Amino acid sequence: MSRKGEGNLRAFVRTLGCPKNEVDSERFRGVLSRAGYDRAPSPEEADLLLLNTCAFIEPAVRESLDALREAVSWRKRSPGRRLVLAGCLPGRYPPGPGERPEGVDLVAGPGDTASLEAYLGLFPAGRDLLLPEGSLYSRFLKISDGCDNACSYCTIPLIRGPYRGIRPDAIRESADQLVRQGAVEIGLVGQDTGRWSFEGMSLTDLLATLSEEHGDVWWRLYYVHPSHLPPGLLELMTARSNVVPYLDLPIQHASDHVLRRMGRPYTESRLRSLLERVGNCETLIAVRLTVMVGYPGESDRDFQTLLDFLGDFDCIRNLVVFRYYPEEGTREHSQGRELPGPAVVSDRLADVEALSEFFSAEWATRLSGKELKVVVDGPREGHCMYDAPFVDGRCLFDRAVSAPGRLRAEVMDFRGNDILVRPVIEDDSMGELESEPSSPANSGDTSPGEVSCLP
Repeated sequence: MSRKGEGNLRAFVRTLGCPKNEVDSERFRGVLSRAGYDRAPSPEEADLLLLNTCAFIEPAVRESLDALREAVSWRKRSPGRRLVLAGCLPGRYPPGPGERPEGVDLVAGPGDTASLEAYLGLFPAGRDLLLPEGSLYSRFLKISDGCDNACSYCTIPLIRGPYRGIRPDAIRESADQLVRQGAVEIGLVGQDTGRWSFEGMSLTDLLATLSEEHGDVWWRLYYVHPSHLPPGLLELMTARSNVVPYLDLPIQHASDHVLRRMGRPYTESRLRSLLERVGNCETLIAVRLTVMVGYPGESDRDFQTLLDFLGDFDCIRNLVVFRYYPEEGTREHSQGRELPGPAVVSDRLADVEALSEFFSAEWATRLSGKELKVVVDGPREGHCMYDAPFVDGRCLFDRAVSAPGRLRAEVMDFRGNDILVRPVIEDDSMGELESEPSSPANSGDTSPGEVSCLP
């Protein structure tokens, strides 16, 4: 309800889903700020609620629908409130022309700031204003949207449309804005980041430019399709101290049979070559793998192939497993093929999760007693170069730290995938990232051409 005489109207943005949605929400907040809305600390204190939804898989759709029901109830409790439904739910299930769900004042698709601007009576802005909800220090920067891969199981092309890269000048402007706001780590995100290029400029070139222009900022890359690893990226991680040695690979499976059914254009042999290259790099690179089990036609032999593959690579730091969901509108869903039984799928999930725990223990041995640089995410926790903020393991401090930024910390112990650390020196300058070398060959900043990751 409007609070006449109590200042500006206030808005709250609730975000569901992945870091790409977080970036969209930052843009939505920027539009609301331009329209004169102050930020509300909670929905109950807001005049306008924007619900930015996820709809990638069935559980995300259920969560978004539950949140929408709560939001409609919120709107009904006080006259004058306004509700905006945004993001992937209306992107996947768009209402007809002129239609919108009961209790919703505006429907906007993924990242559709233009519809919000029009609804609020604003002219389009020349550039985005990015306003975070949480940390100013670990931020995400979108470099592309959409996807052309058309994997058999995936809803992203239905929701986000075809691949569209963002111009490098716009990316650099957004990076400048995040750094001015205090970012000490920036993650580059998109549905298919490795595909990014512009007029002869590759993703490796872009990362080299950003890391040189903002030498005190850690740069992390997410969502690299295994077929689209850009040339020179691993060498840049070795050569440039503030490009974190971390590779996020959604491989999905390792059985050639399952990969063909998924529409993934690579084989187990190609995946092995890729991870062997990572393991041979002069700098220790942490790999985050995402896999899927319970796919239609996945046999016991296929699953054992996946387990054997995963067990062969000690560069795997974080292993994430999902069960397959038959999603309406995808090519696999239309085939109606038989799924492995629920008990079989549960057992396979448990086996991969046990392997994930094994990798955590292996990395505990590898990092024990070492000193790491840690980005502070809160008074009692942060994350190191080998773990992405908010999704991977945390660094848990043995005492509260007084200031955000980065600090050095000594590894004391481990709790699952979390690292228990003792802060040593608070680093006001943000300093340089110091990678743990897997061999003594390279320890400083050199040009990418001076180092190699052996084939």
